[in-house]
Amino acid sequence: MITDLTFGDYREAWLADIQEGSLSPTEIGHRFAHKILTQWLDIGDASDDLVYCDGAGDGGIDIAYLDRGDDLEGDSNGQADGHPGI
Repeated sequence: MITDLTFGDYREAWLADIQEGSLSPTEIGHRFAHKILTQWLDIGDASDDLVYCDGAGDGGIDIAYLDRGDDLEGDSNGQADGHPGI
């Protein structure tokens, strides 16, 4: 069975848990940034590599994600090699 789903219906459903409750604009921003980033990059909800950025000097950035990469070949500390020339 095919169901017609409009963009408005999808948007409303996707935003429902973000807008749930009495939240400050900062909290809503955290929820939105977290949801879109975890879904877009397919990372776990509880990743330690997600950092919320708040404050007057944050440049408009709400959340940052540190991608550690898949390959940790490098020095004896297990640190990945850098990219020369960058």
